[in-house]
Amino acid sequence: MKLLKLLLCFSTIILLHPSEGKISTDLVEKYFISQRNVRSVVMLLCNENDFTNLGKQFNNENIYFTSHFIGRDELNITNLFSRFFIASCGVLVDCGCPGIENILEKSSNNRYFNLTYSWMIFGAPGHTWEEFLDPFLNIEFSTDLIFVQKNPESPLKLNLVDVYSLGRHRGSSLIGIPFAEYDSEGKELRILINLWPKFRKTNRGNFQSFQLKAGAPIDRDNVTQDDVNPLLMLPGKTPGVASFVKYQSYLNFLIQDMHNFTLKYRITRAWAGHLPSGYRLGVLGVMALDEADICMSAIFPFRNRIDEFEFVHSSYKFIIGFAFRVSSESSDSSASLLAPLHTSVWISLILTMLIILIVELTVRIIFIVYKFSFSGSTAKDFVDIMGALCQQGIDPIPRNIVQRIIILFTLFLAFFLYNYYTSSVVGVLLSTPVKGPTTVEELLGSSYMFSFDDVGYHRILFREKKTPIVGKIYEKKMIGVKRGPKDLPMYTDIFSAVPFIKSGKWAYHCDLTEAYSAVAKTFTDYEICDLRTVCGLFPIFYLQAILPKFSQYKELMKIAFMHLQEVGFVKRALTIYQIEKPDCLSGISVFAVGFQAVSGAFYVLILGMCLSLLILVGEILWKKYSFDKKKT
Repeated sequence: MKLLKLLLCFSTIILLHPSEGKISTDLVEKYFISQRNVRSVVMLLCNENDFTNLGKQFNNENIYFTSHFIGRDELNITNLFSRFFIASCGVLVDCGCPGIENILEKSSNNRYFNLTYSWMIFGAPGHTWEEFLDPFLNIEFSTDLIFVQKNPESPLKLNLVDVYSLGRHRGSSLIGIPFAEYDSEGKELRILINLWPKFRKTNRGNFQSFQLKAGAPIDRDNVTQDDVNPLLMLPGKTPGVASFVKYQSYLNFLIQDMHNFTLKYRITRAWAGHLPSGYRLGVLGVMALDEADICMSAIFPFRNRIDEFEFVHSSYKFIIGFAFRVSSESSDSSASLLAPLHTSVWISLILTMLIILIVELTVRIIFIVYKFSFSGSTAKDFVDIMGALCQQGIDPIPRNIVQRIIILFTLFLAFFLYNYYTSSVVGVLLSTPVKGPTTVEELLGSSYMFSFDDVGYHRILFREKKTPIVGKIYEKKMIGVKRGPKDLPMYTDIFSAVPFIKSGKWAYHCDLTEAYSAVAKTFTDYEICDLRTVCGLFPIFYLQAILPKFSQYKELMKIAFMHLQEVGFVKRALTIYQIEKPDCLSGISVFAVGFQAVSGAFYVLILGMCLSLLILVGEILWKKYSFDKKKT
C-alpha cells in the first residue's frame, strides 16, 4: 500500500514537472522567436525531450517546423533544406549529438551557412566556437550563425556569439562577437551589442584593411597592379579604359573607403569571350568562375546573364552609337554675309570678274588699234561691270554690241547668284534643320566613312557578327573601303577622330558620352548644332554592377550602393562621367550653296563672253573687209 502511494506521488511529480532537455526553450523563445522572428524551423537534435518541448513551443507559436533525429536515420541535407521553407528560416543544432560534425560539414559544402538561414548552434560542455567551427570553410561574411556556449566565468550563464568571416576563400579567420548573455537561473537575456543593422560599419561593415579581389577590364599592354588605380582615377578619357568602367570604379572606391577594405586586381584585356574548349575569357569569365569578389566595370544585363551573376546596382545609361556632322562643307565664317555661298563660289566669282575686266580691256585695245568707235573709258567699264553685278543698272548704255553682250550676261549671272543667295537664307529661316541619316541603314547607304572606338567590345562585335547589319557594315565600310595614310583606321581613339567628325565626312562609333565630352571642347557653337547621332548596333541599357553568383557580399554591396544613391554620390558620379550632349546655342545654321549648285550661272556668263568675242571677231573681219573694199 505504501509502495502504491509512492508510485502515484512520483507519477504526479513527472506530470507536473516534465523532463528538461539540453536546449533551453526559454532562450529559444526570447532570442530565436522574439528577436529573430523566425517563421519556420529545422531541428537537428538527438534528445527526445528537446523534440517534445521545442515542438510544443513551436506549435503554440504557429511556427512550421521539421526535425531530424541525429544518429537514427541517414540525413539527406538537400532534402531537409528544401525550397518550401520561407526566407525567415531558423536551424537549431545540438552539438552534443554524435555525427553532428558530418552534418555541419555537408551544410558548409552546400553553402547553407548564408543569410537565408538563421543558425543557432548549442555547444556541448567544453565546446568553444573557435575550435568547433574552425574546420567549416564556408562560414561566410553573410552567415547568420549564433553559437551558444557556457560562460567560463559563470557556469549558470550562456554566451551568445555571432560568428562570421570576412572571406574564408581569401584567407580570413573566423570572427566571433559575444553580443548577448543568458542567465539560466534568472531566465534573463541581456543584449550587450546590437547586431542590427548587421552590415553597418560598427558591426560587420569594417573589414579592417582585409584584401578582396576585383576584376578590372583595361585594354592596354603591360598593365601592373600599381598602374590600375591611377588609370581608373585619371580624369577625362583614357585609352583602353571605358567611361562606364571609370564610373563604376569611382563608386567602388567610395565603398572601399566606406568599409575599409583593400583591393588586389585581376586585370583582363576584354569583357567577354570563349576559347574553343569553352573556357570563359575576359572580366565576365573571371566573375563567372568566382575568381574575383567585385567587378570594376558594369555590364549589360542580358537575360542569359541572370543565372551567372548577381546584379546589385543600376544607374549608368549606356548609349553607344555613331556621332557625325551634317554639313555642306561650310567654312568657319558661318555667321557672316558670305555664309549662303561656299568659298569656292566666291573665288569663282572674283576670278570671273577679273576675266571680264581683262576681256573689256582687250576689247578697248582692239577698238583703239582698229579705230572703232567706242564710248566711255576703262574706269567706266569697271563701274559698268560692278553696277551690273550689283543689279544697280547702267547709264549710259555702251554703244557697241560686244560691250552690251558682256554687260547683259553679267546681269544674268548676278540675277542667278542673287536668287541662290536669298533662297539659301530664306530657306533656312522657313524650314527645319537638316536631320541627316536617322537609322544605321540610312547611315550605311550614305557617303560617310566609318571608324570605331578602339575598345574590346567593338572587336568582339565584328568578330562574332551576330546581326546582319553588323555584317553589312563590316563588308561595306570596314574591309570594303580603301583607307589612305591620312584617313582614320578601322579602330582609333576619340581624340584622333574628332577632326574627322568635324569635317562632315566621317561617322565615329563610340560611347556617346565620350564623344560629347570631346566635341564640347573642340567644336564651335555652329558645329555643335550640326552634330547628329544614330544608335542601333547596341541596345540602350542601364548598365548593372555585378558580383559572382551567390556572393557573400551581395547584401553589403546592395546596401552600400543604396547609401551612395541616397547621399548623392551616384548623381555626382553621373555628372562627372556621363556627359550630356552639348546644347545648340547658335540659333540657325546657314548651309552654304556650293559651286555645283550655281555653276549654271557661270556657264551662262561664259557663253555670253564667248558670244561677245565671236561678235568682236566678226566686227573686226567686217571692218577689215569694208576697209579693203573702200581702198580698192
